[in-house]
Amino acid sequence: MPTRAHHVAFVVTNYPPRSGGVEVHVQSVAHGLIALGMSATVVCLGDDPGVRDDDGVTVHTLRRRLDVSGVLAAPHPGDWRRVTREVLPEASWLSVHTRFFPMTWFGVGAGRRLGLPVLLTEHGSGFVHTGSAAVDAAARLVDHTAGRWALRRATTVVSVSDEVSGFVARLSGRSASVVGNGVHLDRWRARPGEAIDPVPRLVFVGRLVEEKGWREFLDVAAELARTRPGLRAVVAGDGPDRSAVVAAVTDRGLRGVVDILGRVSQPELAPLLRGAVLVNPTRASEGFQLTLPEALAAGGRVVTYAVAGVGPMVQTGLPVRVVAGADPVALAAAAAAELDHPRPAASTEALAPWDWSQVTARYAQVLKDGPR
Repeated sequence: MPTRAHHVAFVVTNYPPRSGGVEVHVQSVAHGLIALGMSATVVCLGDDPGVRDDDGVTVHTLRRRLDVSGVLAAPHPGDWRRVTREVLPEASWLSVHTRFFPMTWFGVGAGRRLGLPVLLTEHGSGFVHTGSAAVDAAARLVDHTAGRWALRRATTVVSVSDEVSGFVARLSGRSASVVGNGVHLDRWRARPGEAIDPVPRLVFVGRLVEEKGWREFLDVAAELARTRPGLRAVVAGDGPDRSAVVAAVTDRGLRGVVDILGRVSQPELAPLLRGAVLVNPTRASEGFQLTLPEALAAGGRVVTYAVAGVGPMVQTGLPVRVVAGADPVALAAAAAAELDHPRPAASTEALAPWDWSQVTARYAQVLKDGPR
């Protein structure tokens, strides 16, 4: 049986069924640690407080307070006192994620009070950019105060990409080794005998906000549709800009070319990516986009701006084209080249470093190496 020395308590804002990159990361690592013989507990916030089992992971859901868009929130004081008294002392490590979440600050503070080491995984490669000067200024202030405090007070800091490690060093002076991010390769690969839709297809996956680049994606779709009859483009995602996306599709004469699907599940998304080109024009300060290895694992190719974490994919020889700068014209040219001269899909062996089994093994090694 796992002992206290192998027990990790994740202190996070959200956990599945709430969806998002950090949520997928935490759940995958927690399940991976259990597969390695360790124990995992999650303390998160939600609208349905209580204790439940998630395939061996014990999940303590606390009442949310001071909620901002479901992303920034704090625990009910009474609930937090209970878990710091009854739950967290049973762990050998506390695991927190991203420097600007209040739950990260609560976790770092609890670790110091309880004498427990805290492993902070940073997921951001830069300051937040939302398009609002006021919001961006406020976010930067938080980073330079509470965010920097969390990074400096955590026992150990790891990151999801080299770019994130650079940001951590600039903000806090701390060094962060790269653990990475991953996908469940077996869930994305085509089933034996599964047919691939031969229609040339561009795919956008992401939250519908300006910084994700949906306008640039429509620019690319409009440019290529002029010379490629039958081209289809798919927008998979939802968000506050959805009505603007619908209006832009109409204004640009792209009805019949662009399908706006809203949020789709992994089983629905994987067939759309097979043989398709994922166009990734994001300008968000993300540390590692899971959509990139997901598209490759599904059998697609990727055309992207120079986002964090993409360098090793290019160096490994995966079918990824990187466009320097935020240039929609160059992005369209790269997408056209990939449509006209598609490279072979990535093999399972080439994608192995991004499988969750290997990512979790690296995470577990950090824990075993101990505080530093």
